[in-house]
Amino acid sequence: MRRGIVVAGMLLAMGLAGTAEAQDSYQSDVQFDFLNIEDDTNQIETSTKTLGYRWYFQEVDGTTGPYELQPFLQRASWAEGNFAWFRDDDTPETDGSGLIFAGRIVIPDKPVGIDVSYLTLDADFGAGAGDQDFLSEFDIGAVIWMKDDNRFAIETNLAFGEFVNTDFTRFMVGARFIMPVQESELELAAHFLTVDYDGAVFQDVSGLELAARFFFNQAIFAGVALSSVEPDNADATSWAISGGYTLPQGIDLALSIGEGSVPGQALPYTPGILEDPTFGFRVGYRF
Repeated sequence: MRRGIVVAGMLLAMGLAGTAEAQDSYQSDVQFDFLNIEDDTNQIETSTKTLGYRWYFQEVDGTTGPYELQPFLQRASWAEGNFAWFRDDDTPETDGSGLIFAGRIVIPDKPVGIDVSYLTLDADFGAGAGDQDFLSEFDIGAVIWMKDDNRFAIETNLAFGEFVNTDFTRFMVGARFIMPVQESELELAAHFLTVDYDGAVFQDVSGLELAARFFFNQAIFAGVALSSVEPDNADATSWAISGGYTLPQGIDLALSIGEGSVPGQALPYTPGILEDPTFGFRVGYRF
């Protein structure tokens, strides 16, 4: 946890020292993500790594607005593929891997984008069990920009999947708003979600996610996110803070630390990880 705070401070200092020279444009984005979850309840520690490539259908203007917001503000269409692998660091024979495909198609001359994604993960729990279906999920959603400057949007998503042989349905609806603050930008987001599981193995959950990111300049941001999730028999609140910096060469650096499920993570909310320490970072390259 301390290492995350130290790196966050270094990123903030680098960004405040000066704004990176903007790229004229970019059309590709390669990213590596790492997420570590310490499950205090079951005394295990799980790490997940994801390597992905995103291609934008048209070049994104890299000269205006914060780098992190440019695709959203420019209504960019894109497609991406990711390879993910994870392991239980306390039980090395337990590991898994999978694929994630996603995309956004913005309807021409309309302020509407259609999102689709498909995720499949297999896991090997050791003891000669072999690979088993761990998680599969199909998502479809939409983003509707409500203002001509693209600074306010309604977002919704519906997912159908199977988690450890249990079918589930997840629904999310929310809003995102970006406002100028002098020479900086402030992004605010709020999302409500529900997860319904078939059977009695997992508890249905519902919750609210609130997030804010402050962009000091084009290259540097800092954010905070809060989640309040209510399983059938308990309440759980999680939090995360994040920071990021884009180098002049188009290299992105970002990290997050917190306690509980990280907002936006691929896995559905499940009991047992709602209040555990998390640490993650991202390295990317735009060109």
